[in-house]
Order: sequence, then C-alpha cells, then structure tokens
Amino acid sequence: MDITHLHLNVRDLVASSAFYARWFGLEVRRKEGDVWFLCGDQKFLLVLLKDANPQPSPAWAHFGVARENAGQVLELHDAMLGAGVSMTRPYAQGDTLTSFRAADPDGHVVEVYWLHQPL
Repeated sequence: MDITHLHLNVRDLVASSAFYARWFGLEVRRKEGDVWFLCGDQKFLLVLLKDANPQPSPAWAHFGVARENAGQVLELHDAMLGAGVSMTRPYAQGDTLTSFRAADPDGHVVEVYWLHQPL
C-alpha cells in the first residue's frame, strides 16, 4: 500500500498549477469546478482546492520530491532560486541527504531531496 495523493488548499488554481507544472512536471488532468487534479508520470495525485483564505501549515510541515542524484537537486535549486522562488531551507549536502526546501505560491513547503543510500 502507498499513499497516493495530497490535497492542498490554494488561493489561485492557475498560479499553483503553473508552479507544480514548471518545477515538478505535473499536468492538470481534470478540473471539477474549484478542484483541480494534477499528475506526473508516477501514480501520485496532487489535488488543489480553491480557497480564498487557506490556513498556513505548521513551520515544520512539508512534502518531498525525490531526485535521482545530488546534481539534479542542485540544478533545480539554482533554477528555482534564480526565478525568485522562496526558499525555506537552503541547499545542503550532508553525508546521507542532499536537499533544499522551497515554498509554493501559498507557502506550502516542498523538500527536494536525494538520499545518498536507499532506505
């Protein structure tokens, strides 16, 4: 069994879906009024619900997007930083993890990471 979807409340469906399309390759697959469904090439589903006043997540809350190596993490970090995406945790390469955290347009935090050794 796997976790298969994440639901986020967002102010602007167009801006949020554009963020996830640009940086993570997700595409809007279905629109049902104020609920949009995005998918990539995996089986994971990101559900965006329009909300005029989405509540902020706790500072520690985030979800992750794995990359295949440290170079891919750094490349995406540099591109996002150059485009003015808000970084909530700087790029860091440790003994077991390479990662950074960035915020989407509503402040939802995404950790981009590579585990040096599989679990």
